[in-house]
Amino acid sequence: MAAFRIRPQSPRGATLALSVLLWLVGALEMLAGVDLPYDAGRWALLLGGALLILGCLMRGL
Repeated sequence: MAAFRIRPQSPRGATLALSVLLWLVGALEMLAGVDLPYDAGRWALLLGGALLILGCLMRGL
């Protein structure tokens, strides 16, 4: 039976750029006091972090 092996890698340029952009939107709301509707800053932080994690674990993302 083949074992499932995870080979961490650095995320691609587009994935990294999108996650950094999402983190900046989240940080702007949290630290600078910019008021975005529907709690968008927290969602941006969450999605940016998840995108970074998935980009490191999945090939081609």
